[in-house]
Amino acid sequence: MMVRRNALSFFTLIFMFVTFVQEFRLLIACGVGKGSYTNRKFPPFTKYQQKPDANEESIVASGPFNHKIRIGTNEFKRKMIRCFEPNIVFRDDEGNGSDRYMTRRCERALKRLAQFVRVKWNNKVKVRVIEAWDEDGEHYPRSLHYEGRAIDITTSDRDRTKYGTLASLAYFKAEFDWVTFLDGHVHVSCKKDDAIEERNSCFPGDATVIVDNGETKTMEQLRIGDKVLTQSTSGDLIYSKVIMFMDSKPDAVINNYIEIETDNPKRRIELTKKHLILKSENGQSFEATFAENVKAGDIIKALSSNGTSLVTTMVRKIKWKRNYGAFAPLTEEGTVLVNGIMASCYALTENHNMAHLSFLPWRAVNGIFNQFGNNGIQTGEHWYVHMLRTINRLFGLLPEIYSL
Repeated sequence: MMVRRNALSFFTLIFMFVTFVQEFRLLIACGVGKGSYTNRKFPPFTKYQQKPDANEESIVASGPFNHKIRIGTNEFKRKMIRCFEPNIVFRDDEGNGSDRYMTRRCERALKRLAQFVRVKWNNKVKVRVIEAWDEDGEHYPRSLHYEGRAIDITTSDRDRTKYGTLASLAYFKAEFDWVTFLDGHVHVSCKKDDAIEERNSCFPGDATVIVDNGETKTMEQLRIGDKVLTQSTSGDLIYSKVIMFMDSKPDAVINNYIEIETDNPKRRIELTKKHLILKSENGQSFEATFAENVKAGDIIKALSSNGTSLVTTMVRKIKWKRNYGAFAPLTEEGTVLVNGIMASCYALTENHNMAHLSFLPWRAVNGIFNQFGNNGIQTGEHWYVHMLRTINRLFGLLPEIYSL
C-alpha cells in the first residue's frame, strides 16, 4: 500500500510539473485540425483566395452536398441547432431567426471564430452572420447552405479591409474546413457532423507494425503491452512497448488519410494530415512535421529492404485516400514504424518532444504497475488523454476556443 501511495504521489508531482510548463502546448492524439495554438501569425487572405485550394465539395474540404434539409422534418430536428452566442451579430433579413440555424460543427467553429475576432480587435468588433441555413432557395442548387454547413460572414463594422484577416482567422484558428474570401463577405463551410475524422484519428486499421517475435500485426490486432519495432533516441532499431491507445475507433470511416509513397525501398504509409512524421530536405537533419507538409522529393526514414536497419528514402508521390479504422498507439519511445516508415505517435502539435514530455507521468506509472488501468484492449479516447484536455481547459494553457 505504501508503494502504491508513493507512486501516485510521484505521478501527481510529475503531472503538475508538466502541466504548468510555460511552453506546454499539448494537443495529443491525431486529427485534422490545423495545428495547436501558437503565436504564429497567418497572412490575411487575398481576394478570391480559398483554403484548402480545392473544390468546396471535395473530401479534403467540406465534402459533397447531399440534399436540402427541410424545416419541420426529423432530419432538421436532429441535425440543426440554433446559435445564441452574444458575441455574434445575426443580420436576420428574413426576420424569423433562420440565420441562427446551422450544424453543430459549424456552430462550434463559429463560436471559436467569435472569440478570436474579439481578441484580434480588442472587443470592438464582432462576427456578423449574413446567412447560414437557407430555406428560401437563394443559393445555387448544390449549396451547403441548404444543409446548414455553410455560413456567410463579415465583421460587425463592415470594414472590408478586415475581411482578409477574418478569413485567415476562420481557417487557421477557428478551423472551418473550407474558407474563401469573396466580394463583400467571407464564405466558410464545414464537413458533416458525422465526419469521424474531426479529432483523434491516426492510422487506419490495416496499417501494420512489426512485433518482437518478428511477426506483423495490423493496428486492429495490436494490443497494449505488445512490443513494436521503432527507433530509439540514439537512432538504433529497438522494440518498444505499447503503453496505451490515445484513441481507438475500429468502426471509423476516414475520408482524408494521406498516403505517402517512397521510392527505394518502396513503401506506403497512410496517416491523417496533422500527424507527425520525420522528414528532411537534405537527408541529414530530420525534424517532426505534419504529414500534410511532406511533398514529393522530401527524405523520410524507412526500414531497409532486408529489415535490419533504417535507411533514408525519397518521397515519390502523395495522394488522398479513404480507409477504415482510426488508431493512435503510444509507445514508450513515442515513435513507431508503420508499414516500414518511421512516424511519431503524436499529432496536432509540431513539437514532438513537448508532446512526449506530457506523457512522462503515464510512462512512469506504467513502468511501476505494468499496464496500469488497462487489460490490453481499449476502444475510444483514453481517460488520461481526456484528463489532459480537461486540465488544459481549466488552467488556460490552451485557449478555450480551441476545445471541442
